[in-house]
Amino acid sequence: MALLFALNGRKIELSDVDPSMTLLEFLRCHTDLKGTKLGCGEGGCGACVVVASRYDASTDSVEDVSINSCLALLGSLHLRAVTTIEGLGSSKNSAPRCPAKVSGISRVPVWFCTPGMCMSLYGGLKNQQRRVSVDGGKYESGALEQSIQGSLCRCTGYRPIVDVCKSFGSSVDVEDLGLNIFWKDRKDGRMELLPCYDPGDDPKFPEFLKQEIIQRQSAIDSTGTSAMIEHEKWICATSSGHAFGLLKHFQTRSKTSKEVKIVVGNTSAGVYRDWDHSVFIDISRIPELHVVEARSDGIEFGAAVSIAKLIDFLDENFKKAGSGIAKHLRKVASPHVRNAGSVGGNLIMAQKFGFDSDIATVFLGFGATLKLLVSPDKQVIQSMEEFLEGGGGVDDYPSSLLTMIFLPLRSHEAAEFKTYRASPRL
Repeated sequence: MALLFALNGRKIELSDVDPSMTLLEFLRCHTDLKGTKLGCGEGGCGACVVVASRYDASTDSVEDVSINSCLALLGSLHLRAVTTIEGLGSSKNSAPRCPAKVSGISRVPVWFCTPGMCMSLYGGLKNQQRRVSVDGGKYESGALEQSIQGSLCRCTGYRPIVDVCKSFGSSVDVEDLGLNIFWKDRKDGRMELLPCYDPGDDPKFPEFLKQEIIQRQSAIDSTGTSAMIEHEKWICATSSGHAFGLLKHFQTRSKTSKEVKIVVGNTSAGVYRDWDHSVFIDISRIPELHVVEARSDGIEFGAAVSIAKLIDFLDENFKKAGSGIAKHLRKVASPHVRNAGSVGGNLIMAQKFGFDSDIATVFLGFGATLKLLVSPDKQVIQSMEEFLEGGGGVDDYPSSLLTMIFLPLRSHEAAEFKTYRASPRL
């Protein structure tokens, strides 16, 4: 089936797509949308940030998250809606949004990083709207500051950018804001002079895409089968068993282990630039790999659960026992990488490539266990030690797929276990 997604509300349908093409490459080379920039190409600078939206037909809800378009593969956006800086409008619009405040308060001299900064801030606003009830349009400025952590700016020293975040806050005072174009003198400053942000003016999830998703879901419910995008080099797996069968098939015929790549958020490409894969198996749409379940003795979750979702779940369900883990996970990568990158993918990098994973280290200390599918009807449970060493009986099977992770969170043990992160400083 053709790749179908929305770009700033416009329908994009592609029948022949290079599976290794990123969203950024598509924007820069195949559209007239040049606001999204290529900076580091590793998901570290934020110049490429866009917002991707997913519609859940079962709950009639939309989830908007910021992602790095330099890492996101085009095929992973099937049935998603993408908003770039052009989709938010300009500072001259009658209903100005984030760009108006950014341009008026930060007064960035170069503007290279500004589109990504705006999209990071916009993603932070949408995240707060999804998670909490925003009282009178007043947002938590600290959370907005965290949303731009993955966006670098070499020009302003960040003070004006932090002021932009403060301007959305519930407790901001005009004296907290620096120089801007909305008042000539600080003594004349009034909050009502700042551009008004109304979520009602934000881009809506396209109706045509909603109807397409609803129709496909109805077809699945009636027939029990799923018609997903399937390319000779890009295949969307519909179940763990399907993914395992695909993995085994391609690994059996392959002359090199690099031919096939399992994909969720593709954030590993920011660390390991191995673009020589000929087959991509997308497991991001497998329902059982997104299950998150609170148990009396801990939390069990699917390998495709994003780092950001795990943090949210720990905050909501394990405020005492899981607070230390959630706090540490917030130091992993940037918000945009955590929104897209899966916990399972991070652990796989630690196992296969020796990646210095904070998550693997923390899970090792907490005594996490993992489930791996080693045959169509058999799963193996491993400790973190066995998993990282590649043992525990899995070596007896040519193929394996990480499916579930269990993290024990007994309150008294969690309270006694603390983690720290050391970073090199120049």
